[in-house]
Amino acid sequence: MLVIAILMFGNVGAFILCGLIIGKRSRWAFFIALIVLGMNIVLTVTDQFGWIDFITTLIDLAILGLLILDRAKYGKNTATL
Repeated sequence: MLVIAILMFGNVGAFILCGLIIGKRSRWAFFIALIVLGMNIVLTVTDQFGWIDFITTLIDLAILGLLILDRAKYGKNTATL
């Protein structure tokens, strides 16, 4: 049980880090966010799947979709604000 709690706090930390760095609109921040979201989606569906897991997966897929739709803003020649 303690291991699960530590992993969940690690997940929260990864999402906070992504939220902080994604505003810089750099290409590496985009890929880090994609990796974190992808890992979160895969790990959510590989365990016992309930309605909370379904809601979590839908939220993660929505964020992933928005990130992919916004990918043009994370190019090599974009200026930072």
